[in-house]
Amino acid sequence: MAEVRGRRRIHASQRHIWKVLCDVERFGDWGPWTAYSRRVDRPPGLGAAYDERSRLLLPVRTENRWRIIEFDPPRRQVHRVESAPMIAVFDRVFELRDEGGEATTLTLTLEYAPVLGPVGRLLDRLAWRRVQSRRLDAILDTIERLATQPAG
Repeated sequence: MAEVRGRRRIHASQRHIWKVLCDVERFGDWGPWTAYSRRVDRPPGLGAAYDERSRLLLPVRTENRWRIIEFDPPRRQVHRVESAPMIAVFDRVFELRDEGGEATTLTLTLEYAPVLGPVGRLLDRLAWRRVQSRRLDAILDTIERLATQPAG
């Protein structure tokens, strides 16, 4: 399994950041590579699913179904893609740690296994991992912005 991890200290409460993470229909705002994200069944929680249309690499757009496979409020969520080209397994792991007061550390880990054996691992080293690392930074930036913007 390959892994890309980022950590951000955000000046917002753990519960407030948790609410941002539960708003799966806003995931489309997290980066220009995502056209949309929409809930397909129940509200976010264990077993809930959502569809996401995003750009895999450059012109290739994909439709993916994600499911929440771990849900431990307000500490941890794991979202697993159920169908994605070029990837055998892909998880988004969100972990929150209360830092006291109005500060929280958010750790976002992308864990994935490319398909195509050695060729997939080579593509990962040459391109995919760098793409995921840049996307992870953008996701953390957006979560921080959403969690710290004034209500209204």
